[in-house]
Amino acid sequence: MIEVIKADPVKDGAAKQIEAIYRLSPMQEGMLFHTLMNPGTGIYLMQNRYYVEGDVDAAVFRLAWEQVIARHSILRTSFVWKSQKRPLQAVHKQVDVPLDVMDWRGTDRAEQTSRLDALLQGELETGFDFAKAPL
Repeated sequence: MIEVIKADPVKDGAAKQIEAIYRLSPMQEGMLFHTLMNPGTGIYLMQNRYYVEGDVDAAVFRLAWEQVIARHSILRTSFVWKSQKRPLQAVHKQVDVPLDVMDWRGTDRAEQTSRLDALLQGELETGFDFAKAPL
């Protein structure tokens, strides 16, 4: 059973941006705990690689992701734990889609792979800001 927690109105209007607030499941609590206790390890961070051949319209790609995120509330969720007795997850009504476009067409496959390896390693070391959606 999912229990929705009623949020008190917030003076700065942040509550207007929240669709729902839920308690974390025991598994989510454990994953958040382990991630916060092991910063920079990338524990629970899954990274995938896809090779796309041909031209990609970045604007259309962004629009597609915006629609996916709008449709699936879990992709608009952040976590609140610092001032709570128990951690909570907040589903935002709307979030900005962070999309970095990197055009590596002028480099060979080995250089592209090297750049991607470095980028992904940096993401593992940086980790997520769990207080900001989307993750």
